[in-house]
Amino acid sequence: MSRGPSTSGSVLVVEDDALLRRVIQYTLADAGFEVALAGDGVAALKIIEEGRHFDLIVSDINMPRMSGFELRKHLLDSRQSALTPFIFLSARNSPEDQVQGLSSRVDDYVTKPFEPVVLLARVQAVLERRRVLDTAARTDPLTGLLNRRALEEEIERSLLRLGRHDEQGCMVFLDIDHFKLI
Repeated sequence: MSRGPSTSGSVLVVEDDALLRRVIQYTLADAGFEVALAGDGVAALKIIEEGRHFDLIVSDINMPRMSGFELRKHLLDSRQSALTPFIFLSARNSPEDQVQGLSSRVDDYVTKPFEPVVLLARVQAVLERRRVLDTAARTDPLTGLLNRRALEEEIERSLLRLGRHDEQGCMVFLDIDHFKLI
């Protein structure tokens, strides 16, 4: 039975406790997410370096081989994944620990033990904020149409797609002077 609104997206769960990893996997999968699992930061980096894209990463902090802090630092140094939303999970629940975690430029910090439904709500909230920011960065607030940068990216993608399939296309560009006065 699905909890909350229907969701989609891909989440990488990095947790060394196999049982907790499965609980998180089932909670997110039940809500419509595609979930990949890693037992530690090293395994997570390997998955990411294989070219997998994730809409969100949920990671424990205290893990063998590579901590969540080390994983986060590696991801921030990577152009490919620096902007991927990130949530820390941790049994470290003092205010100092939470401040240290949030200072790592993560989107949320969830303390263990937690209710799976609360984690799901936090995941959905982080992804919704990201969706709103992405939309605002790509659209003109007056018209709701793609802005110049997004339009140029879309044109480039369309031209590449047409070239790959040896197809023809047509583009119309309309420019209205003094549009804001209308």
